[in-house]
Amino acid sequence: MTIKVCPYNVDNDIRFATYTVPEASGYFITKRQYDVAEGDQLLFNGRLYSIIRVEDNWIWNKIANLILFVK
Repeated sequence: MTIKVCPYNVDNDIRFATYTVPEASGYFITKRQYDVAEGDQLLFNGRLYSIIRVEDNWIWNKIANLILFVK
């Protein structure tokens, strides 16, 4: 399945209510309607990543998108 993702730089993020995972090598953000789960693999720019965690990103009392923690 092909999904659209965008690299997400947590270094530029405001640290208010942000969760980071120390063992993650990177982060991606994607639309909330995609069905992704821990253990799935993601191919981005010729590199294969394993998703180690998926979190909802809430804005105004609804899920706006998903943050994918990858290793």
